[in-house]
Amino acid sequence: MQEIKTLIDKASEVCGSDAELALRMGIKVQVVSMLRHGRTITPETAAELADIAGENVLEAVCQAMLERNKDSRRGSALRKILGKSLALMAQRNTEKCKQTGMVQTWLHGFDDFFERPLRH
Repeated sequence: MQEIKTLIDKASEVCGSDAELALRMGIKVQVVSMLRHGRTITPETAAELADIAGENVLEAVCQAMLERNKDSRRGSALRKILGKSLALMAQRNTEKCKQTGMVQTWLHGFDDFFERPLRH
């Protein structure tokens, strides 16, 4: 849950305030406050916050999905599935970095990539 609060804080900082963040997202400022204080966040909202904050959208979506389903059978299955997928993505990214000096970044989903120079 701390990751979500940090994401909200960063997005709010980018926008200048919680009120400006709420306006940009088309929600009430009270909803921003409720999200910050523990209301379950949807993957869609997590994606939007991550995009605004300049953070990893895929990671935020996965975190929101896991949080929303943490106490269910589905949550256990998601942790296993996402764990495998994220490990495979990390392995492929590491191999690509070694080969090309470029890092793959997820743009829209599991099949959409763009490449950018590896940061040092």
